[in-house]
Amino acid sequence: MQEKTYVFLVTPRDPSCLLAQISRALELQTQLASRARLPRLWRGIDCLRAHGGGQKRRRGKIGSIVCLILGAFLLIPGLAAPRELPAPLFAGAIGVAVGIGGLCSGRKSMKNRFDRSARLLLEKNASVLPGQVQIRFDAAQMTICTAQDAQVSRTPYACFERVIETEDAFLLIFDKRAAVLHKQDLADADAGDFRNYLAARTALVTAL
Repeated sequence: MQEKTYVFLVTPRDPSCLLAQISRALELQTQLASRARLPRLWRGIDCLRAHGGGQKRRRGKIGSIVCLILGAFLLIPGLAAPRELPAPLFAGAIGVAVGIGGLCSGRKSMKNRFDRSARLLLEKNASVLPGQVQIRFDAAQMTICTAQDAQVSRTPYACFERVIETEDAFLLIFDKRAAVLHKQDLADADAGDFRNYLAARTALVTAL
């Protein structure tokens, strides 16, 4: 029996259409990544959340400190070798900016910074010409093909850190990179079937 293959035909879209969803997904990714790297700190934060009552502002400040610590953790090696480590440099800069912004002006400022990062990510798709990029998922890997220069990039599922599903898209975190797939770009297949397909091969979470 032939293995199922899922194909996305990437089309340009207005970044504002998915901005709120991808911003929320990036915020979730930042929290999950910091939880994985700083589990003891997050246990303390969760304890404060459980017993802190109405101290929302204090919890927001703690969350900002976590982003700042995680950002610095990624930023330092990225600055030391920017060409070899562009993704940690970018992610670290975001973390530091979010942390400082949160400490300075609270939750609204933090959210604005996730919005800016989401817009940068979505603008990559907005500049793609129809039919220029095709993304395939088979049993072993994700393959990105570009028609213009015939470049092919292959990423095994073992290199995926996480996939975050929103109402209309999938945010892929893989090989120190990120990409957004719009569900409407999925050709001849159901988004629910594709979700189950990825969930069996990657760490998939939802931000619905």
